[in-house]
Amino acid sequence: TFTFLITVFVFLYFLIIHRASQTIIKLVSYMKKNKPCEDCGSFIKELDELKDSYNALHRKLNMEIEKNKNLLELNRRFIVDTIHQIRTPLNVIMLNTDLLKLEIKDKDVQDIMEEIDAAVAMLNNSYEDLAYLSSNNAAITY
Repeated sequence: TFTFLITVFVFLYFLIIHRASQTIIKLVSYMKKNKPCEDCGSFIKELDELKDSYNALHRKLNMEIEKNKNLLELNRRFIVDTIHQIRTPLNVIMLNTDLLKLEIKDKDVQDIMEEIDAAVAMLNNSYEDLAYLSSNNAAITY
């Protein structure tokens, strides 16, 4: 009878360990796939709590990822809109400085116009770089 009891206890022990390890294996599998594990319930309270915690964290993480995707899209749209808003005033400045250089012959004013042209050229280069990035949907990473 003693041997029978020990055999029964060993059998039950391995059965419980096997069921618990299957739950852990299943939970780890879902974690690797980055999916929630709704069917990973266990008769062991701690494993059930682990599953619940994982699922809650998984939901929060996916909500944060979605929020960040939305923020990145808003940021991309802001950059594209800003690029388009810069073009017109930049062209007006360039055109008017060219006209002023033709009309005004004063050497001091011509020097000032050259400085303005240099600054506008730098702005124009930055504009062209941003326009290229946005038109090619290049990812702007932070």
